[in-house]
Amino acid sequence: MAVKINLQQSRKINALIRRLCCNCVNGNCLLLDDGEEHNCVQLVSKHGVYCNYLLSSVFPADKELFAEVMRIRNEKHCRICGKAFVPKSKNQRYRTECAKVQKHKKQPSDNAKSECLCHAFKEWNATCYKAINEPSTGK
Repeated sequence: MAVKINLQQSRKINALIRRLCCNCVNGNCLLLDDGEEHNCVQLVSKHGVYCNYLLSSVFPADKELFAEVMRIRNEKHCRICGKAFVPKSKNQRYRTECAKVQKHKKQPSDNAKSECLCHAFKEWNATCYKAINEPSTGK
């Protein structure tokens, strides 16, 4: 089974092979070893994934690249950066890196709460939250 890839994906896969594949030693594949050294088929290939061991064992370690290449049906695209990712839950909208940034954007500041009169009476409600988070129109 050959899965088509582009040149950028090929570079990422080759780096993944050199880092994680236990059968790749000095660019040679131990699975193909029959007494003579054989180059790793995947390190030479630039247009497809031909190694079954790579597909089943090494490749799933990088979930984003795996989703991009295999085009998994349950993959989603991040709403901030647009990159493909495999969600950990069905409601996940952002990649983990982008979710950290988004979380900081949504938190109201502490001084905004203290400026609200309702908060002084311990009645923080939805109208206060709306008033703080709506952009002010400078009329």
